Amino acid sequence: MAEGNGWDLSPDIQAAIRKLAESLAARDEVKELKAARAELDRHEAARIMLRDLRQRERRLAERQMAGEKISDQELEELRQVAGVVGFNPYVRALLEAELRYATLMAGIQRALEEALGFAPEPPDGEGDASGEQGAAGRGKVEPARSRLWVPGQP
Repeated sequence: MAEGNGWDLSPDIQAAIRKLAESLAARDEVKELKAARAELDRHEAARIMLRDLRQRERRLAERQMAGEKISDQELEELRQVAGVVGFNPYVRALLEAELRYATLMAGIQRALEEALGFAPEPPDGEGDASGEQGAAGRGKVEPARSRLWVPGQP
């Protein structure tokens, strides 16, 4: 599992990962993502639409990371393309499944960090030094969101 990838994972950690993966394979989020990917693979036009959208997103992200300013027009064009792509039922199903899976994985990441004592600190003004949350609603963890707007999703 860890061979050849640059990770130095001991056999006990590799065994724990395999056990976690077995447990995760039974989760609806994982099953739905696999099914959505398989369904998308059966529809050439949907695959091309998603590929093109992700290439466009990646190019803009790379430019932004290089320090370039992305124009409002470019962002609006991306939103429009994403809106059109999101109307494809196979792409939409995949994006929704990816969002649910990402939320699951974020929860696992947070649980691991907490178990190791690396729980993220709340943003400024939230919680106190003991880690207690402040007023109601503050410190609430929002689920992971796709970078892509999906019709029917806020």
